[in-house]
Amino acid sequence: MVFETVASFLCRIQTAQGNLMKMKSSTRMMMEPNIHHWTGSDGIQPKENVSSKKRSELFSSAESSISDVYEQSQGDVESLKPREDEKNLFELPPSLRVEYRPLPLLLNAISAVFSILLAIRLNTINGPIRLNRKPIANIKILLATFVSFMLSTMILQDVLYPTSRISMETILRNKWLPSPLSKYSVIKTKISPKLVEDETMDMPPVGMHYLEFESDKKTNDFEFDAIHFNHGFGASSLSWLPAIPTLVDRLNSRVGIAHDAAGFGLTEKVKASGRRGGLIPYSSSGNSAFGNVLVNRKLTGESKKKICLFGHSMGCASTLKMAMTLPSDVEKTVVLVAPALVGDFPQDADDKESESKVSKAVRDLKQRQPGRISLTFGATIAAIRRVIFDPFIIYGLRRAVGRRGFWSNGLKLAWGDPLKLSDSDVLRFQWPAIGKGWESGILAFTRSRIAAICSYEGGEIKLLKDVLDCKNTKVIIIQGLNDPIVPLSMTRKIYEHFGDRIVYLTMKGGHDPFEEEVDDFVNLVVNEIKKSRS
Repeated sequence: MVFETVASFLCRIQTAQGNLMKMKSSTRMMMEPNIHHWTGSDGIQPKENVSSKKRSELFSSAESSISDVYEQSQGDVESLKPREDEKNLFELPPSLRVEYRPLPLLLNAISAVFSILLAIRLNTINGPIRLNRKPIANIKILLATFVSFMLSTMILQDVLYPTSRISMETILRNKWLPSPLSKYSVIKTKISPKLVEDETMDMPPVGMHYLEFESDKKTNDFEFDAIHFNHGFGASSLSWLPAIPTLVDRLNSRVGIAHDAAGFGLTEKVKASGRRGGLIPYSSSGNSAFGNVLVNRKLTGESKKKICLFGHSMGCASTLKMAMTLPSDVEKTVVLVAPALVGDFPQDADDKESESKVSKAVRDLKQRQPGRISLTFGATIAAIRRVIFDPFIIYGLRRAVGRRGFWSNGLKLAWGDPLKLSDSDVLRFQWPAIGKGWESGILAFTRSRIAAICSYEGGEIKLLKDVLDCKNTKVIIIQGLNDPIVPLSMTRKIYEHFGDRIVYLTMKGGHDPFEEEVDDFVNLVVNEIKKSRS
């Protein structure tokens, strides 16, 4: 996919870790059906203590009365139709538009005439309105006409026929969540000290959209207490939607959970003011903390717990961090699909000692930089970026994803067989684009990667090694043979480095085999996990 291609480049430009600002607040998570309130360790929190004054109306009112809102709006909302070929996916509300609509012929004609006259006038400002005999002057007129026509068309489309961007308050009030498995919760948690050099990092409350599929089996004898799924760059939890019910059933799990990472899907786009601390929820460490809260609440009872964790592409880092920070007595099966992991392969002890004096000096110099100067410089750069660059980037993203055929054309690049791409596949990627702030979320996530926010010391390959060193942990890697995003050679290099500590499997398909070849993917996973347990 286009976004995944961009992501592969972003992975290669991560910079050194910086000092992160702590954010003071207590660790809590909050939940109930559709919108819940949970704490990470204290249980259900009283509603009067839920949110701060600065949270939006959505999270200060709808959290405590979401059931009433739904009941009151039952007669007014547009009912969403399930897809015929995918019952767990709703069609978009008919009143919403994810693509720009073409201008009527009359408006196009008016825009063209206006553009021609404007171009001629601008190129003959000191003379009569007539075509110049000099070829270069006529070329200038043609270029000016084209630019003027494109700009006027864009302005007219944005004013008269725009794409839809609506708030989460509207989405929840009208029951416009994309799946019958959808839930929405406000999560307050912190990043484990295992991931940030023995330093606990609090995060602000984040409104999170996630999918939850519970087994309907009348038994307590489950093989897994929960299965969790992390998606890749540019995607959302909906990417895993075709596979979740079948995997939960075939792997005999109590529940399957997939959440939208901050910056993607319908999860709240929390304010990232440019300070590094504001980007923490968008990091893979922040994402893993959110995922673990969703998983931990399913670990009930006294029997030994078993969890299966799936990660795709850039989401594999979050999955590995979840495995690192779950309780050590939990038995973990980790399935990485087309892992886009960043970092050098772990060095031997002798190699580490041979680190150059120059490298050490550079690192020490960074650590001695005066904090006030660094913060002031960073704040200045962030302000310039927000005022000058961000508006153009955000508008460019909006125009790109609103272009007819953008998603289908992009996804065809990621599929092993483009002919297998269905309308439902495209719709799963289109759904999140109706959310207000979708573009700014993508930017915040990208900045968190470039700035290496809460990155793992030693890199993500070192993270994989540390996960393999954990007890009660098994790692499986799966990749499509026609993956155009993550090179097979890179995955094979990982397998060759760690040898039989990893199970490496390939199958037909491209970058998203769990969407493109659902049945084959499920069979491959189930057979391997059952084989390892026999």
